[in-house]
Amino acid sequence: MGRGRPKKMVTKVQLAEFIASESRSGNLGRNCEIDSQVVALSCEKEHQCDMWEALRRIDSQMTNSWLIMGDFNAVMDIEDRINGTVVQENEIKDFRSLMEDCRLNELRTVGRSYTWTNSHVYNKIDRAIVNAH
Repeated sequence: MGRGRPKKMVTKVQLAEFIASESRSGNLGRNCEIDSQVVALSCEKEHQCDMWEALRRIDSQMTNSWLIMGDFNAVMDIEDRINGTVVQENEIKDFRSLMEDCRLNELRTVGRSYTWTNSHVYNKIDRAIVNAH
């Protein structure tokens, strides 16, 4: 890493009460610069369609890399739930569509696979996702 702290610009934006956004840019040393957007979110099921559209709007304005992380309150694959109702296609189609439309990839996780439980049903609803630009 280079000397001194990287310069950063930070802006917070609230979109539909579930997205906080932060921009950062700086120089990390020898020919390594970072200019990224980090989006943290938490969403109730009844606001998911609004969240998907807000994320699409952010994506349409992005020119650099971005990271989305937090509680999506949504499963993306059949394997994302055990011991509960079987995951249906209508539960995953909107999330998958967002991932494809915005060219997003989920970061690999280490540790426990399921991020929410009621001690009987286990779901993976928290994720870290990056764009593929």
